[in-house]
Amino acid sequence: LQLVRETESVLRVESKMRLDRALLEVDGRGLERLRRLEKDKGGDAYVVDPNLGSTGPAPTGPDDLTIAQQRAQQERRVTGRELQIVRERERVVQIESKMRVSRALLEQDRAGLEKIQRLENEMGGEAVVRGQIL
Repeated sequence: LQLVRETESVLRVESKMRLDRALLEVDGRGLERLRRLEKDKGGDAYVVDPNLGSTGPAPTGPDDLTIAQQRAQQERRVTGRELQIVRERERVVQIESKMRVSRALLEQDRAGLEKIQRLENEMGGEAVVRGQIL
């Protein structure tokens, strides 16, 4: 049961990693677009329509950011996603390590059970065994 839970945990984390990688790719493309705009139009310009890449010298709303500010924000987003993926990978490695230990313990338990069953067959179920048999 422990191995099943650990396997499910690995699958959940790996699924989240795939999603984060896809989002990282989208964020990376957005960052490249902002870098190009910043290079072409200057960092002090404001993006009027991000889909068309049109810019203007003044903000169109109170919450508007300059291209440089948007680029910096996007860089932080990309870096955060990269860090999240690294953490998720570390989590998978930890769970896989626990799984290896659980498998080894399971094999030990199976070997001990087989030995007990063999003794039970040889000596009968009512026999008393003294000391360590495993």
